[in-house]
Amino acid sequence: MPHTSLDSPVRCAIIGYGPIFNWGWVHARWINAVADFSLAAICDKDPGCAVRARYDFPEVDTYTDLHEVLARDDIDLVTVVTPHNTHASIVLDCLNAGKHVVVDKPMCISVAEATTMIDTAEKVDKTLAVFHNRRHDGNVRAIKEVIEQGRIGE
Repeated sequence: MPHTSLDSPVRCAIIGYGPIFNWGWVHARWINAVADFSLAAICDKDPGCAVRARYDFPEVDTYTDLHEVLARDDIDLVTVVTPHNTHASIVLDCLNAGKHVVVDKPMCISVAEATTMIDTAEKVDKTLAVFHNRRHDGNVRAIKEVIEQGRIGE
């Protein structure tokens, strides 16, 4: 099925810019690379990380309070890129605020948390997805190269 553009972009927020590993920055770049997505906000409870996010993405609103972001009616989708032990509570706050959620792996730290997250997403009729990027792994790059060379697939 061919891609069709949305009438308006999906307005996104990132929770967790992070002091190391640049995962918030990477997710921001990926969101900005999608035509139908618009990065609207970045939140990190560490003021220094919020300042870095503002410097890296000056067109985006930055916050240190999750609930200020969730109070925005114009945010459709939240990407959670925080330490895994914080995922469940943040995801539940986002879902209960009426946001769709993409959470970085690992989803959470227990089956009970996962069950609560899934049940809440179903209850509020919002999408919950777990993100696990493998595009930079050697085996994935090798497969991509073979396909691009026309040796297999399309």
